[in-house]
Amino acid sequence: MSVPIFVHEDNGQFVATLGGASMISINAPTRDAAIAAMQTAIERHVASGDLVLLDLPRKGFMAIAGKYRDDPTRSEER
Repeated sequence: MSVPIFVHEDNGQFVATLGGASMISINAPTRDAAIAAMQTAIERHVASGDLVLLDLPRKGFMAIAGKYRDDPTRSEER
């Protein structure tokens, strides 16, 4: 599984934050140490619960996107 993390330097420390979950944040003296500590923190966090994909209903214009893609009366040539 791949997850995005954001790593930046702040006052001589490297801060790694899990993308979309700012409550998981690591401070370390080096970039490599921050990434390694983040990996451990994510593994521990995922092991303590279930990782679930949640599908949300589309709203507005996106609700009809692709609705007619299988319509046999639709012409492919425009």
